[in-house]
Amino acid sequence: MFLAALGILQSLIRLLGLRQLLVSYPYVNYFSMVLGIAGLIALPALLLFSKWGYWCTLVVSAATIIFDFWAIFAIFWTALAGVLVPALLLLYLVPKQSQFVARR
Repeated sequence: MFLAALGILQSLIRLLGLRQLLVSYPYVNYFSMVLGIAGLIALPALLLFSKWGYWCTLVVSAATIIFDFWAIFAIFWTALAGVLVPALLLLYLVPKQSQFVARR
């Protein structure tokens, strides 16, 4: 839920405040918003130990990490902060795969 809220908040801040970024990289805002919404959709399923919630969370976390690594080099190095939470989430969830995949 934190990732989803953070992605949506970052998008809204960019849309409302940073005009230069909007002109230069409009897809940054839209991709952040999509990741935030996907995280919000996956959250209830993850909390209910759903298989698709588990896989959706892994995909959203991996996409966030890839996107943030691109942003580190293309936009500004502070995007590195966006890698921490998804990486920790992946480190926590990957070993617990059997708890999610075994359920139907």
